[in-house]
Amino acid sequence: ELAADLRDGDLFALAESLEGSLTRDEALLTRAVERAVREGQPAAQAFTAERYGYFLGASGRWEESLVQFAQAIAIHEARGARHQQAIDITSGGRSWNARAGRLAESLEYAAQFRAIADELGDALLLAWRSMEAEPYIYLGRWADAVRVAEESLPIAREIGEYPVILFASAWLTQAYLKLGRVDEARAVIVRALRWGETNMSPVPFPLSYASVARVLVHLADGELADALARAQTAVRLAEQSQFRLEMGAAHRALAMAHEARGERGDAERAYRRSLEILEDERPRPEFGQTLLAYGRFKRGDDAAESRRLVERARALFAAIGATGWAAEADAALSAG
Repeated sequence: ELAADLRDGDLFALAESLEGSLTRDEALLTRAVERAVREGQPAAQAFTAERYGYFLGASGRWEESLVQFAQAIAIHEARGARHQQAIDITSGGRSWNARAGRLAESLEYAAQFRAIADELGDALLLAWRSMEAEPYIYLGRWADAVRVAEESLPIAREIGEYPVILFASAWLTQAYLKLGRVDEARAVIVRALRWGETNMSPVPFPLSYASVARVLVHLADGELADALARAQTAVRLAEQSQFRLEMGAAHRALAMAHEARGERGDAERAYRRSLEILEDERPRPEFGQTLLAYGRFKRGDDAAESRRLVERARALFAAIGATGWAAEADAALSAG
């Protein structure tokens, strides 16, 4: 209303963009982008592109999202707004490329971000360096994921940067588990969730993803009732956030908990739900993980289907260069 009274087109675009983000209204978001372009102010153009890019990424529309972030990054670079340029590089370019399975591109963005973070020496940016663990986890390069997460998580904890604390801790937990370092995995994820559950965060999807990692530790410890309860929490948080990747990962964790408890009917339904969510949106690394887990599950009652699923996972991992995960698929094929 104030923007309309003031006849301030840029302010109006910012308000539309924020309202569209809060209500998940794509029409508002696109209208804000168009209005900002008409008004011609670079700052408003970058802001509205970012908001729309986050919406598209949360919906699994990676390619469209990356177009919006590329525009915002270019605008910030031209304006000399290095800090915001770096934020968009990591939260848009690195993350959405990783989730789409474009892992080489994700690492390129991570390197660009690291250079700016080191140049500016800003605590927030230095904390976000640990998010580089994401493409390394999806590549199956566990030691590299540990290296970058351990490097900067202490800074994130010191300044209370919630997305980094939860996501980087989740990736570090997964890497520790892959390396057989269960005690360290447990300590990291318990600490992260204790922080996350006692501090308010604007959106629940990072807490959902961290809860998935906690399920994996519960399973490693043989705590099956706790694993099921935590998986149900992860599903609830993911569905509340409507982030497609988190929904698929949470349902996979739920399936694994049911499987460990011998509840095969419930496990089957949860695996199928995870595949349905992830195949629809094609976050390729997470989709491959569900294919692999489901293939292992099917080994006991349908050897042919089990092999088909694992071979499909193996082909996907090979296509995106996920060597660590491909090796796990090879091991599953040899065992089956």
